[in-house]
Amino acid sequence: MTEQQEQQIRVRIPKKEENEILGIIEQMLGASRVRVRCLDGKTRLGRIPGRLKNRIWVKEGDIVLDPFCGTRGFLIEAGLIGAKLIGCDIDWRMASGTLINLEEYNLLDKVIKVKRLDAKYVKEFLNELNIEKVDAIVTDPPYGISTAKKGEIEKILEILPDVVKDNGYFVFAYPKEIELDM
Repeated sequence: MTEQQEQQIRVRIPKKEENEILGIIEQMLGASRVRVRCLDGKTRLGRIPGRLKNRIWVKEGDIVLDPFCGTRGFLIEAGLIGAKLIGCDIDWRMASGTLINLEEYNLLDKVIKVKRLDAKYVKEFLNELNIEKVDAIVTDPPYGISTAKKGEIEKILEILPDVVKDNGYFVFAYPKEIELDM
């Protein structure tokens, strides 16, 4: 990607002193209105400002991959929007937990496949599913004291952009800056 093509997005952190709170969109209601589940546990109606309306990243029907799915909720959130879901985790208990959680939210009909798999084999996994590229990868790879293979995680993060469609999204949280060739 050339320097001119590179895009930088800045996200403002909610201001507690102005009663702002972080939330996750559960449902698009139309006319810029959304149903939002806030971090305080309450569900509220919200509005997407005009400049952000066209920046909704995951849309109904998109294929979303979480290669470190654990039992966390990224696939649940994508499923609630109407995306098609693919997940994997190196620990079979985590992959099984993902399916249990998706079933709890009545989202099994959105699942393409969730399986126990080392994320370094995600290209082969997608090939088995006859999928060359996904619309989005949203993940939270393991890091910290409990992860013995940090170098391997970073290598996986470097190969994941190869399976994202042009104009797709690759979103992840990691405790340090990583250079990715996208």
